[in-house]
Amino acid sequence: DSPYNYTWHIPFTYTTNAERVDKVIILTEKENIVKLSKPATWIKANNDFRMYYITNYDLVGWKKLYHQLVTDHTIFTTTDRIQMLSDLLSLVTADRLDITFPLQFLTYMKKEKEFGPWKLATEHWHHLM
Repeated sequence: DSPYNYTWHIPFTYTTNAERVDKVIILTEKENIVKLSKPATWIKANNDFRMYYITNYDLVGWKKLYHQLVTDHTIFTTTDRIQMLSDLLSLVTADRLDITFPLQFLTYMKKEKEFGPWKLATEHWHHLM
Protein backbone atom coordinates (compact mmCIF):
# COMPACT_ATOMS: atom_id res chain seq x y z
CA ASP A 1 0.00 0.00 0.00
CA SER A 2 1.13 3.50 -0.83
CA PRO A 3 1.20 6.06 1.99
CA TYR A 4 -0.20 8.51 -0.57
CA ASN A 5 -2.94 6.17 -1.87
CA TYR A 6 -1.32 5.89 -5.29
CA THR A 7 -2.86 3.36 -7.61
CA TRP A 8 -1.40 2.15 -10.86
CA HIS A 9 -3.11 1.40 -14.14
CA ILE A 10 -1.61 -1.90 -15.18
CA PRO A 11 -1.83 -3.22 -18.75
CA PHE A 12 -2.57 -6.93 -18.53
CA THR A 13 -2.48 -9.74 -21.08
CA TYR A 14 -2.52 -13.43 -20.31
CA THR A 15 -2.26 -16.99 -21.52
CA THR A 16 -4.01 -19.98 -19.98
CA ASN A 17 -3.96 -23.65 -20.84
CA ALA A 18 -7.18 -22.95 -22.79
CA GLU A 19 -6.44 -19.67 -24.62
CA ARG A 20 -4.08 -16.78 -25.26
CA VAL A 21 -5.49 -13.25 -24.80
CA ASP A 22 -3.33 -10.54 -26.37
CA LYS A 23 -5.98 -7.84 -26.04
CA VAL A 24 -4.72 -5.48 -23.35
CA ILE A 25 -6.96 -5.22 -20.30
CA ILE A 26 -6.24 -2.21 -18.10
CA LEU A 27 -6.36 -3.04 -14.38
CA THR A 28 -7.23 0.18 -12.54
CA GLU A 29 -8.27 -0.84 -9.06
CA LYS A 30 -6.35 -2.22 -6.11
CA GLU A 31 -8.18 -5.48 -6.75
CA ASN A 32 -9.41 -6.46 -10.18
CA ILE A 33 -11.09 -9.64 -11.31
CA VAL A 34 -10.41 -10.80 -14.83
CA LYS A 35 -13.13 -13.11 -16.05
CA LEU A 36 -11.77 -15.88 -18.22
CA SER A 37 -13.84 -16.83 -21.24
CA LYS A 38 -12.83 -20.50 -20.87
CA PRO A 39 -12.11 -22.57 -17.75
CA ALA A 40 -8.38 -22.87 -17.05
CA THR A 41 -6.04 -24.78 -14.77
CA TRP A 42 -3.24 -22.19 -14.97
CA ILE A 43 -2.73 -18.57 -16.01
CA LYS A 44 0.46 -16.82 -17.13
CA ALA A 45 0.39 -13.01 -17.16
CA ASN A 46 2.12 -10.47 -19.40
CA ASN A 47 2.33 -12.24 -22.75
CA ASP A 48 5.74 -12.06 -24.38
CA PHE A 49 7.03 -9.70 -21.68
CA ARG A 50 5.38 -6.76 -23.50
CA MET A 51 4.84 -4.78 -20.31
CA TYR A 52 7.64 -3.79 -17.99
CA TYR A 53 6.76 -5.36 -14.67
CA ILE A 54 7.58 -8.48 -12.70
CA THR A 55 4.80 -10.98 -12.21
CA ASN A 56 4.70 -12.99 -9.02
CA TYR A 57 2.28 -15.86 -8.51
CA ASP A 58 1.43 -17.69 -5.35
CA LEU A 59 3.31 -20.97 -4.99
CA VAL A 60 0.38 -22.95 -6.41
CA GLY A 61 0.41 -20.74 -9.52
CA TRP A 62 4.17 -21.11 -9.98
CA LYS A 63 3.89 -24.88 -9.58
CA LYS A 64 1.16 -25.09 -12.22
CA LEU A 65 3.36 -23.16 -14.66
CA TYR A 66 6.30 -25.43 -13.80
CA HIS A 67 4.23 -28.58 -14.43
CA GLN A 68 3.19 -27.19 -17.81
CA LEU A 69 6.84 -26.48 -18.66
CA VAL A 70 7.83 -30.03 -17.70
CA THR A 71 4.92 -31.49 -19.69
CA ASP A 72 5.34 -29.31 -22.80
CA HIS A 73 7.40 -26.14 -22.48
CA THR A 74 6.75 -25.17 -26.12
CA ILE A 75 3.17 -24.18 -25.28
CA PHE A 76 4.82 -20.93 -24.12
CA THR A 77 6.76 -18.74 -26.52
CA THR A 78 10.50 -18.50 -25.97
CA THR A 79 9.97 -14.93 -24.76
CA ASP A 80 7.38 -16.12 -22.24
CA ARG A 81 9.81 -18.74 -20.93
CA ILE A 82 12.53 -16.10 -20.62
CA GLN A 83 10.09 -13.83 -18.78
CA MET A 84 9.06 -16.53 -16.29
CA LEU A 85 12.71 -17.25 -15.54
CA SER A 86 13.52 -13.55 -15.28
CA ASP A 87 10.61 -12.89 -12.93
CA LEU A 88 11.38 -15.91 -10.76
CA LEU A 89 15.11 -15.21 -10.51
CA SER A 90 14.54 -11.48 -9.93
CA LEU A 91 12.19 -12.31 -7.04
CA VAL A 92 14.85 -14.57 -5.50
CA THR A 93 17.51 -11.88 -5.90
CA ALA A 94 15.21 -9.35 -4.19
CA ASP A 95 14.55 -11.82 -1.33
CA ARG A 96 10.86 -11.93 -2.23
CA LEU A 97 10.94 -15.67 -2.87
CA ASP A 98 12.74 -18.56 -1.20
CA ILE A 99 15.33 -20.21 -3.44
CA THR A 100 14.01 -23.77 -3.03
CA PHE A 101 11.25 -23.68 -5.64
CA PRO A 102 13.22 -21.68 -8.27
CA LEU A 103 15.90 -24.37 -8.19
CA GLN A 104 13.22 -26.98 -8.88
CA PHE A 105 11.75 -24.74 -11.60
CA LEU A 106 15.09 -24.72 -13.42
CA THR A 107 14.90 -28.51 -13.88
CA TYR A 108 12.48 -28.00 -16.79
CA MET A 109 15.49 -26.67 -18.73
CA LYS A 110 16.78 -30.14 -19.53
CA LYS A 111 14.21 -29.94 -22.37
CA GLU A 112 15.02 -26.32 -23.33
CA LYS A 113 16.69 -25.97 -26.73
CA GLU A 114 16.47 -22.19 -27.22
CA PHE A 115 19.41 -19.93 -26.42
CA GLY A 116 17.51 -17.12 -24.61
CA PRO A 117 16.33 -19.05 -21.54
CA TRP A 118 19.77 -20.62 -21.14
CA LYS A 119 21.51 -17.26 -21.42
CA LEU A 120 19.25 -15.72 -18.79
CA ALA A 121 19.60 -18.65 -16.39
CA THR A 122 23.39 -18.69 -16.64
CA GLU A 123 23.59 -14.91 -16.16
CA HIS A 124 21.53 -15.18 -12.96
CA TRP A 125 23.21 -18.33 -11.66
CA HIS A 126 25.68 -16.40 -9.46
CA HIS A 127 22.74 -14.79 -7.61
CA LEU A 128 21.49 -18.24 -6.65
CA MET A 129 24.74 -19.30 -5.04
